[in-house]
Amino acid sequence: MQRRGPALAQLCGMVVVLLSMSGCVGTSQSQITDLRRERSEPRILLMPLDVELSELNAGGTQEPNAEWTKAALQHIDTALRGELAARNSRLVGYTFDPNNADEVQLVKLNGAVGTTILMNQVGPGLALPSKRDQFDWSIGPEVQSLAQRTDADYGLLLYVRDSYTTAGRAAVFVLSAMFGVRAPLGEQVGFAMLVDLRSGNVVWFNRLLRRGGDLRTQELARETVQSLMTGFPK
Repeated sequence: MQRRGPALAQLCGMVVVLLSMSGCVGTSQSQITDLRRERSEPRILLMPLDVELSELNAGGTQEPNAEWTKAALQHIDTALRGELAARNSRLVGYTFDPNNADEVQLVKLNGAVGTTILMNQVGPGLALPSKRDQFDWSIGPEVQSLAQRTDADYGLLLYVRDSYTTAGRAAVFVLSAMFGVRAPLGEQVGFAMLVDLRSGNVVWFNRLLRRGGDLRTQELARETVQSLMTGFPK
């Protein structure tokens, strides 16, 4: 799991503003409508999940909860396999080697591109001028090495930050509301990204920014995964 850097912290601040204006902000963009089906089931490599669940305490600080996060990782994996099977695709399991510098770099690059796309969509002040009116992103041809090692057609990356309001924070929210002050509650911030491992192009991206949602149980996690997979190519 990756910790929030300055850019992500700034992004989360923008998310709070967006969620104060609407209950849910989500959209998908795609270069394709259908997956390549050169075989009966396209093989989709699941990149290491970047997921963290936190408690939002009375002071507004998010405290990571390792037990919740561990459960969420299992729930997401199970839900993803079901979602892709229903789409006649196969999720490929692969153990990434933390001692392999090339693989580590590819994982980091996927995450960096994904968060850049998210910031480009959410924060006008962070948007790259050349990307404002087009969906044209790439990881680079280096991902072809993953295709060779895993025999996969695509790579799928999921990023989720999920925070849950404690009783103390809920009390602060109520008291603040009495004085006309808005105290942010927990939110769910995430994205799913599909990369063509033959070209390195990002062919589909979906963001999820909302209050609510839960990854702590299998049933509720399935709903979050379904939301993340909205607009996924057929």
